[in-house]
Amino acid sequence: MYMKLILTAFLLVASPIVTVVANGATEAPYTQEKDHVIADVAGIGLTIDIFKPNVNPNGIGIVVVASGGWNSDRNMLNVLEQAANLYTIFTSHGYTVFTVRPGSKSKFTASEMLQNVNITIEYVKTNSDVFNIDPNNLALSGWSAGAHLAALAAVSSESTSTNVSAVGLFFPPTNFLDWGESGELYDDIDSLIPVGLTDVEILSFARKLSPALNIGPSTPPFLIWHGDEDPIVPLQQSEYFVGKLHEAGVFAELHVRQGGRHVWAGIAEQSEHIAEWFDSILLP
Repeated sequence: MYMKLILTAFLLVASPIVTVVANGATEAPYTQEKDHVIADVAGIGLTIDIFKPNVNPNGIGIVVVASGGWNSDRNMLNVLEQAANLYTIFTSHGYTVFTVRPGSKSKFTASEMLQNVNITIEYVKTNSDVFNIDPNNLALSGWSAGAHLAALAAVSSESTSTNVSAVGLFFPPTNFLDWGESGELYDDIDSLIPVGLTDVEILSFARKLSPALNIGPSTPPFLIWHGDEDPIVPLQQSEYFVGKLHEAGVFAELHVRQGGRHVWAGIAEQSEHIAEWFDSILLP
């Protein structure tokens, strides 16, 4: 896929900046810049929303991957705040948040979405002086399909331009070859990979897209929350992943929400827990 990073200088001229205050409240902890274009991907603008803390920025960035069911419209970006207060909580801790919508499966494969996540990480690091953040101390977050892409980016990075220091996730898919109690191939894998593949090629792609099966030497620490009654992404996915992280000598914590389904009431409490954990890992 053809990709071209867009220079910051061009963005300042060509991209309209719309700054809004969270929920219309003057005392909100962040201001939001919408649709900041960072790259041209096959003729489509890859954009991020930037959430800047209004007070006491700590000089550290968090890239949030907004995707649900590997679909990535603006509603998914908004749900992270409406359901989990994610931007309010992260910016209240001083973090600058960069939320990317990496594309939807109707147009992009999961490998291409991963590429878009990596473009975002690299862009944020390259322009760290503009955003007043430390390029060597970046975190990743997301839930569901967004958590899958964040996890895959974190474990598979082979370059300082895309590696991160910590990952905090909600209910990530992690192993498409061993899905749930059945232990079978994820039944919708065809929607995430190129068309026309042989059975052997499908299994190969499923493996490459499984974070638990691609843990590399630069894998950072993880904290994961998952509900034990999740009907969409089985708890088994996080259990298996954390077990593999431990086998590789990577620090990882799994916290299980009793009775939790795919999102649960009061999930903002867990957003706060992840923010506090980021503090313990990222702050001096």
